[in-house]
Amino acid sequence: DWAEDAPGWTFVREHLRAAGRIARERGFDFVVTQYPSLERLDDGYPFRAEVDRLAAFCASEGLPFLDLLEPLLGQDGAALRVHVHDRHPGPTAHALVGRRLAERLADRLRPASAR
Repeated sequence: DWAEDAPGWTFVREHLRAAGRIARERGFDFVVTQYPSLERLDDGYPFRAEVDRLAAFCASEGLPFLDLLEPLLGQDGAALRVHVHDRHPGPTAHALVGRRLAERLADRLRPASAR
């Protein structure tokens, strides 16, 4: 899915470029995030290369990227899931990520005149 010419990766790049262009044209902030897979949440995170690739693409396009893995590092991924059979993030994961989003995005939510 992350090969240079893979349809999914091509789709993501095209739409991030378009969203960035629309944000610039209409004067609003656009920040890219990627919610981590709740697998191994340590230095051996299995999708680190993909996160780094997305971050590098965003940097090349002038799009701010916020890595949401950082607030989850060291956590038990299984304990952060909704249910053992449902791998979606549960309330604890959202609380940890939500704090990071609030810390990093609070200034962007203020009107430019108040910054």
